[in-house]
Amino acid sequence: MSKAILLILVLVTVAVAVGVGVCGALKVPMHALDASLAAGIAVIAAALGLLPIRFRADRTPVTLFQSAWLGSVLHMAVAAALGLAALFILKLSTPFVIWLLVMYWITLIGLCVALIKALRSVGSGPTQQAALA
Repeated sequence: MSKAILLILVLVTVAVAVGVGVCGALKVPMHALDASLAAGIAVIAAALGLLPIRFRADRTPVTLFQSAWLGSVLHMAVAAALGLAALFILKLSTPFVIWLLVMYWITLIGLCVALIKALRSVGSGPTQQAALA
């Protein structure tokens, strides 16, 4: 799980770096507060999205798939809830929404990579071999 968090943090850092570069090249204000708040929300949502697969006791392919799906739904729900809370409480505007969407999709990619690795780690266990027989 620590490798997955590290992957997500690297992806968020790269996204912010690209955003800073693009904003600098186009002479557009970067909105650093909006970017950092969106990155924080996305990292929190991704970390919570990893929890269902981390704490799953039954490690069969079906239950891991269900946990991965639940993790992606949890990621979306937490990102949406925290994003809406930030919008309404802090009265943020369009740049925050754009940064949040970018960070959501970047962390979703990282989350999916981590969840797919967890699903592939199961391999072809006895459950799959019995189903094929």
